[in-house]
Amino acid sequence: MLFNILAPGVVTDHVTVGLTWTPSPNQELTVAYMHAFANSVTGPIPAAFGGGTANINLSEDSLGVAYRWRF
Repeated sequence: MLFNILAPGVVTDHVTVGLTWTPSPNQELTVAYMHAFANSVTGPIPAAFGGGTANINLSEDSLGVAYRWRF
């Protein structure tokens, strides 16, 4: 649980979609989207780091856009 506090990586399910449009033989425009559904993790924190219980909840969204020009 301690490492999830430092770098939370608790999502387990996600969905992605993307498309590429080619307006001419030497140009491309690509768009991609990702959504990771919310997930929670609960667990103890070692006494050496203060003890107690941690509850981590995380969801993610990502959008990418790329342009390519061929020459």
